Amino acid sequence: MKKDGGETLSPEFWIKEWNNHSRHFVREPWSPCRCAETWDRRAKTYCKDDESDSGRRDRRKAKQEHIIGLLEKQKALRPGIRILDVGCGTGAWAFAFASRGAEIVGIDFSSAMIERMKEETPPTLRDRITCLERNWHDFDIEKEGFAKSFDLVFANMTPAINGPESFLKFVKASREWCFFAGWAGRRKEPLLEGLWLQLAGREKPTFRSDIIFPFNLVYSMGFSPCFELQDIQWEREMTLQEAENSFSTFLSKSLDRPIQQVRQVVRDYLSARTEQGKVTERTTGRTGFMIWRIA
Repeated sequence: MKKDGGETLSPEFWIKEWNNHSRHFVREPWSPCRCAETWDRRAKTYCKDDESDSGRRDRRKAKQEHIIGLLEKQKALRPGIRILDVGCGTGAWAFAFASRGAEIVGIDFSSAMIERMKEETPPTLRDRITCLERNWHDFDIEKEGFAKSFDLVFANMTPAINGPESFLKFVKASREWCFFAGWAGRRKEPLLEGLWLQLAGREKPTFRSDIIFPFNLVYSMGFSPCFELQDIQWEREMTLQEAENSFSTFLSKSLDRPIQQVRQVVRDYLSARTEQGKVTERTTGRTGFMIWRIA
């Protein structure tokens, strides 16, 4: 890495570095950006496990309130503004923003996530929220009239943005503020990693998305992002059958193996790790978020 001539401070340098870092990740079949069906399967229960986990529910609520407080302090969230929520999922953030008087366009590639978002939109907020089932990677913001059309463009922990092309398109949709949250460093997924090793005979490739690249790109573009890191732990409890279906489908596609061949290995592996008929999937790691003004 050169330290003279200002190369490391140029956007071109960080675009190149991000592309080099993510090239293998984006090409691999297990890349989340290619797995809308993974999110379709999760949509029915996504975030609903919070009902039986008050600690996690409280942490999620505290994090949301903290971020909303920062956005309001910066005047990036206020009544009457227009927000684009990229990778909106089932609408948790969209509902929170709309309840504060904003108008929201939510976009997600999972049809089941979008359907649940529509079903669960409170009647009092329906005239403020528009849902689009679209893939951000293929979405033409110029053709769709989204370029510089939003006061705040928001993306929280979404596979919709996994490289400089999708990220710069995200920035170009904003006319004032941006918020981006993503993984920071390696995350640990013991069940998935164990199954991958069992089936492939090698360690699962590292999840290659890292907020260091969008942060440095934004900084090199002359912006001054507010930045925070947070250690996280997620748990998802499933029945043995639910876990078997989820992991079998994902690993079959990822490793290009017949699903019945994969299913037997998954069933045996998970059965040995089932407690009272339940399988608990745990994910630990670190996330980061940043807020910056472009105009």
